[in-house]
Amino acid sequence: MWRGPVAATVAAVTAAVLALSMPGGAAAQPSPERLKATVAAAKPATVATIQALVGIETGSGHGPGLAQMATLLGDRLQALGAQVEQVPAEPSVGTNVVGRFAGTGSRSLMLIAHYDTVHPPGSLAREPVRIEGNRLYGPGAGDSKGGIALMLHALQLLKDEGWAGWGRLTVVFNPDEEVGSRGSGPLIQKLAAEHDTVLSFEPTLAIRDSVLTGASGTANGVLEVKGRAAHAGVEPAAGRNALVELAHQITQLSDLSMPERGVSMHWTVAQAGDKRNVIPESARATADIRMTDMAGLKLLEDTVRERIAKKRIPDTEVTFRIDVNRPAFKGDAKTAVLVTQAQSIYRELGRELNVVGTTGGGTDAGYAQAGGRAAVLESLGMPGMGFHAKAEWVDLDKVEARLYLAARMIIESSR
Repeated sequence: MWRGPVAATVAAVTAAVLALSMPGGAAAQPSPERLKATVAAAKPATVATIQALVGIETGSGHGPGLAQMATLLGDRLQALGAQVEQVPAEPSVGTNVVGRFAGTGSRSLMLIAHYDTVHPPGSLAREPVRIEGNRLYGPGAGDSKGGIALMLHALQLLKDEGWAGWGRLTVVFNPDEEVGSRGSGPLIQKLAAEHDTVLSFEPTLAIRDSVLTGASGTANGVLEVKGRAAHAGVEPAAGRNALVELAHQITQLSDLSMPERGVSMHWTVAQAGDKRNVIPESARATADIRMTDMAGLKLLEDTVRERIAKKRIPDTEVTFRIDVNRPAFKGDAKTAVLVTQAQSIYRELGRELNVVGTTGGGTDAGYAQAGGRAAVLESLGMPGMGFHAKAEWVDLDKVEARLYLAARMIIESSR
C-alpha cells in the first residue's frame, strides 16, 4: 500500500506521466516483451555479480577492500562504454567512482548507489557468501551491492539492445554512505543539480517489494561535561564527577523524540574517564538524531539547552551541539511522477509495486534532492532482509522483476 504525503499528488501527475512517455530520441526502444525475455536470460549473470561484489569486504574505512571495489566498478563501467573518473572521497576513505555515458536523446539521468557496508573486516569469514533456496546471504548483499548489480546489468541489457536514448547518463558509486557521505554527499548534490532525474538503488524489504518516497535526515547530538579531577580514594569530594553529571543529563534528556514534529533522538555512545582511581574530569555522549523537519530539529535543540541548565553536580560545565550529517529526502510532485511510472512498469509483469512514504534510515537521495532540480526516487535496489545485521540476504526470486524495473525506469526517465 502507498502511504505518505506523496500519495495525494498521484492523480495530479498522471497527465505529466503521459507527457513523459512521448518519444524523446531516434534510438529504437526495446519492447516490454523483448526486455522481459532478456532480463530472464540475464538473471544468472546478475546473481553472479552480486556474489562477486559481496565477496569483497568493503566496510566503511577499510581502504584495501574499498580500493579493490572501486577498481572493479570502474572496469565494469568502462566495459559498458562509460568515461570513468575516480574522485577522492576525502575526508572519508576511498573514492567516488563516476561513470558518464553519452546518448542520443535530450534528457539527463543519474543513477546512484554506495559500495561501502557496515560490516568490518573479517565478516566474510564469519558470514560467507552462500545461496540457500531463493536467498543469497552475505555482508552487504542488499545494502547496497544487490542494487549495484541491478544498475550494471540494466545498463548491459540496454547496451546489448543498442539503446541509449538518454542525452546524458551519469553513474555514481560512493564509498562512505554508511558513515554519513561526508566525502560524497556534496558531489552527489552537485551532480544531481545537472540532471533531470536521479534513481537511487538502496534496498527494499522483501516483505514489501517497494520503492521509497521519503527518508529522514541525520545528525549527531554531542553532549559534553567538564568537571574536576580528584583522587577517588583520598579526596573524592574535591572533584566534580563529570561521569555522574553526564548520567544525570542523559536521564533528563532521554524522552525528547517528537515524532509529531518529525524528529527523534536516541543516546548511543558515551565515554568518561580512563583511570579507575580518578574522579573523571570530562565526559561525552553522542546521540543519533533523525529529522524530516528542520523546525522540529530547532525545537529539539532549544529544549535540550533549556534542560541542561538543571545540573546535579555543582561547578560542572555542560554543553550541547548538533552536527547535521545528511539532509532529509521528502518526496514531491516530481517524485510522484516517477512512482506512477514505476507502478505502471511493475503491472506489466502482473505485479503490484508498494510505496513506502518515509523511513527513519538516511539516504543519499536527500543529497540528490538538495540539488534542487532532479526528480528523485529511492529504493530501486534488491528486496531482502537483515540489513546492517548478521545473515543479511536478498530474494533471488525478485531479480528479474527488479532488473526489469531498473531497465524500464532508465528508458522512461530518458524520454
